[in-house]
Amino acid sequence: MLAQAAGLLGKPAGTRVREPVVATKPPVDDLQMFEFITIGRPVALRCLNRLTALGFGGFDLALGDTKTLTLGGWVDATEMATHLLTLPHETNSGDVYCVPGDQP
Repeated sequence: MLAQAAGLLGKPAGTRVREPVVATKPPVDDLQMFEFITIGRPVALRCLNRLTALGFGGFDLALGDTKTLTLGGWVDATEMATHLLTLPHETNSGDVYCVPGDQP
């Protein structure tokens, strides 16, 4: 469906993913993001793994609805997974942003 929309409207600058990506290639070339909730960390880890398999290598996150990146730079998937797993439950939610290639 995203490919059809891109054909009609042009390629989007980024997309927001709510479930693990099932595409065989990224629908866009640059920034991607997905929302996570602390009670659903396994879903966030699956999104991280899938986006890494699609060629995304730099990750950062914004907590809650702030849209402010918190890590000070792009980190690899392993470091992001560790960070997600160690966030306090009270954090509740946030958005993980990712960019293609080997960023860290």
